[in-house]
This record gives sequence, structure tokens and C-alpha cells, in this order.
Amino acid sequence: MKKLIAVFTIILVFSGIVSVSAADMSRRTQTPDRSYNYTAYGESIAAPAAYMVSKTVELPQKFNAPTDLYVFDDKIYVLDSGNERIVVLDENFEMLREIRVIYEGGIKDAYGLYIHNNSNIYITLPEQKKIIVCTQDGKLLQTINEPKSPLIPNGTVYKPKRLVITNDDIIYLVAEGIYYGIMQLDINGNFLSFYGANTVEPGLENFLSNLYNKIFTNEMKSKVERRLPFEYASIDIDTQGFIYSSVATDVSSNGQIKKHNPSGDNILGFKDAADVSNGVKLSVGDYGDLETNLTTSGYITSLLTDLTVDKDGYLFVLDTSRNKVFHYDQNNNLLSIFGTQSDDYGALQEPVAVDTFGDDCLVLDKKQNALLVYSMTDYGTVLKEACGLYNEQKYAEADKLWQQIAQLNNNLVIAHDGIGKAAFGRGDYKTAMVHFEQACNKLNYNEAFSAYRDEIMIKIAPFLFTAIGIGLIALWIVLSKAGKRVSASGADVKQGKVSPIYTMLHPFEGYETVKYEKRGSLLYANLILLLLFLVRIFSLRFTGFLFSTVNYNNINI
Repeated sequence: MKKLIAVFTIILVFSGIVSVSAADMSRRTQTPDRSYNYTAYGESIAAPAAYMVSKTVELPQKFNAPTDLYVFDDKIYVLDSGNERIVVLDENFEMLREIRVIYEGGIKDAYGLYIHNNSNIYITLPEQKKIIVCTQDGKLLQTINEPKSPLIPNGTVYKPKRLVITNDDIIYLVAEGIYYGIMQLDINGNFLSFYGANTVEPGLENFLSNLYNKIFTNEMKSKVERRLPFEYASIDIDTQGFIYSSVATDVSSNGQIKKHNPSGDNILGFKDAADVSNGVKLSVGDYGDLETNLTTSGYITSLLTDLTVDKDGYLFVLDTSRNKVFHYDQNNNLLSIFGTQSDDYGALQEPVAVDTFGDDCLVLDKKQNALLVYSMTDYGTVLKEACGLYNEQKYAEADKLWQQIAQLNNNLVIAHDGIGKAAFGRGDYKTAMVHFEQACNKLNYNEAFSAYRDEIMIKIAPFLFTAIGIGLIALWIVLSKAGKRVSASGADVKQGKVSPIYTMLHPFEGYETVKYEKRGSLLYANLILLLLFLVRIFSLRFTGFLFSTVNYNNINI
């Protein structure tokens, strides 16, 4: 019996079903001081750092509860709300000057900062429900009060947070208490419309709510809590005029990060569920940390309260719950995660805003009263170059870079996708299949598999069909003789055990003999169970990638 168990264990190890406990350990969320990324199935795993802190900017007259920053004309503007000023830094992060805004209400409650292409400065004041506009010298130009419109319900809470302005002088504003979308205002602050409204996630609660609306009276409806869409938390605009937004919610929601077209629809690249393996979480609309941390105060999930888009179109999303920055490309590929959560030097304690300056990522920390500069590592530089070529569909040029990245980070999904596309382009379909499977990319795997199958069939078709024909004839002869022998031995069944072959050919008589005459075989029964077990295991492990519905790492024997 021990030998039998040992044999089965060896078979299972070689089939890849049994794995060592270290693999399970690698799926746990990494500690904050370790760089990590995610596999396609949303399992955290160690990864090289793409960005690391290179500088912490602290001024002689320290920041006091800064709330936002904005990069304009190669200068960095920091909204130092506690000191009621705007600090301007040069490219070396040295202080050039400060701007004292001449405004009777003060700017201690200032939250958001934006600089229009005409150099005018826009500051949001949530508690005062205003937006003020001033010059580079701090002279007040305009005060934009709470907008009024029949589209805005009475009693709506309005606290302006962040805004951007397009080249045609349309203000796009996100505000606390506004659930109907991004507010569009003209340059004078007059309300135009709502833009890119979020939708309520479908579910049982919303189904019941719709049912209640059909059968409840108006008085009953007034006592039922309303289910509102999530409000926007932040907004940014790229060099081409596309609007980006984030939703700060502690629940996973597709469309949590959006790139809006002129109609307000989300046009960020998503992978369709039919094009990837079951259980894939990357590039399908999930953002932030894909695993949750359980602490003494409960579960901690990502809160994506700010985002920025650099000159090359890469997204940097700030998670103020876990004090991290998530780095994505335009196709929702998670490229890197950086930022640490501790009291050590270079860690984030209370980040409030993120922006980019050249190739650097800037994070403003309210608790430390400092600006942290994250610079690309050598790995990050190669990764950005490879992604640039990949997004330009220059797969062959990017191949060597992806190979180099895969040696450092073999779990990076986009690296295997890039290697697969390069291999497909040069006609190496077998290699392409291997890497598309590692990337869980069923769409491109299917194309590579079809091409590889055609290639093989052209070579072996004449021999294959000949062999199939001979095999079918031989099988027919063997089965015919076996059937005659089993039929002839039917009388012997009455004297001995019922065999599986006899039961298959004579199901009624065979099962009745087992049931009523008690002449079944424990050996046969256990053998069938064992074969069933082995067939199931091998089915899970060796079913073709296109038809497999399981993640091998999650198979529990």
C-alpha cells in the first residue's frame, strides 16, 4: 500500500498538480517595504522595483498640510494650504518663489490646484464652496460660486475638489456630494451639463430596489435609502485633451479608472472576458491592490483618490489607503507598484496628490510635509522602453527588451504577451503559444495554435490519415473478437464475478447480477475509482489551454 501511495505521489508531482508550500507563500500580499506585482490571476508575487525614492523635498519654511501639486511649464507648484500659499519649485526642486493669494476668505481649506494654459491659477475651496482664479502674482481675477441648474437637485452637497480645463475653455470639475458625473462649466463658471456619469453596479440589491419602485407608494419610496452611483474623486487631462478620472471607492468596480472620449464613455483598453482565462484579474478593469489586508481594524482595500497621466500616456494612480502608486499603460496593463507604508525615510505616511515631472513621479505627503521624488530604476527604464515599442506594435524591436525583463520578472504578464507577439510575427508559433498561455491570452493563443496546427498538418496529413485508417480496421477486428468471447462466456458469469466488459455489453443483466446475486468485484470497483481519480487529475492538468477552466495553482488534490 505504501508503495502504491508513493507511485501516485510521484505521478502527481510530475503532472504539476502537487506544489511546494513556498508557492502558496508567494501569493500572500507582500510586506510594504518589498516591491511586488501581480500574476494574471491577481496573486501577489515579488518583482523588481521600477521606481525608487531618489529625493525628499523639504523646505526651510516647511510645508504645512499641503494638499495638491501641479507641474506646469517645467515648474512644480505645491498648494501649501496650511501656510496659505503656493510654492513654486524649479527643475532641481529648489524653491523659486511663493505665491500669496490675495483673497479675503483665505485658502486654508484649499484642496485642488490647476494652472490653465494662459498661466492663470485655479484653486478649489471645498468648505467655502468656491473656486478662485488668480494670476501668477496672486492677484484675484475671479470667484466661481456654487453652480445652479435644474439638473442639480435641491439640497445637493457641493464641495469642489479637483478640476481641469480643455483647450476650448470648458472646465471639468469633480466635487464631493455630486453623484451625477463630472460637472462641465464654462470659463465663467456657468453650469453646462454632467459628463461621464457613473452607473450603479448591477446586483441583487439594485434588482430589489427596482422592484420596490414598481410596487411601493410614494410615501413608502421616501423611506427607502437611495442607491446612488459612486462620485468621482480626481481628474486629469493628457496632452491630446482626453479626460481621465478616478473613483475613490473601497469596493472593486470596473471603470474605477476611466479615460473619457468626448461623449464621456470609457475608452481605456480592456480585455474581453472571452479572450482571457477564467479567473484572470489583470487588464480586465480591476485596479489597485487585488488582494486585501486583514488588520486589527478590519479589511483594508485600495482607495484611489488621485491620478495623473504623463507625457507618454502612462497612468499613475495614488492609493491613499495603502500608501502606494499603481503604474498602468493605456491598455490597463499593471506595470509596477511602488511606495512604502511606514515611518522610515522615503516611506509614505499620508499621501494626498501625485503628478509627474519628466520621467519622475512626484508624491505629496501631507503628514510629512514633504514632496517625495520617485525616479526610474534600470529595470523601470527598460520596461518603459519595451512598453513604448509594444504599444506602437513594434513587437520585433521590443522582443530583446521583453526577454531581458522576463529574466528579471518572469511573472510580468505583458512581457510574455510581447514575447508571444514577436514570436508569432516571425512564424515561431510554438514559442508564441507557450508565452500566450503564460499571459493567459486566449485570443492570441488561438491564432498561434491555428497557425501551428496548419503547419503540422501539412507535414503529417498523408501519414496521419493512413495510420487512422489502419487503426480503425484493427480496432474493429479486435472488438469483434472480444465481443464474441464475452458473449460466449456469459454462462460463466453465473459461476464467478461479473467483469466490467461484460457489464458494458450487457448492462441490464450485468447490474442485476451485481445487485441481486451479490457477485460484484471489489477489485474492479476500486480499480474503476482509481482510474476515475487519475483521469480527473490528468484532465485538470492536461486539458488544452483554450478549453481549460481552472487555474492550475488553485487545484487542491
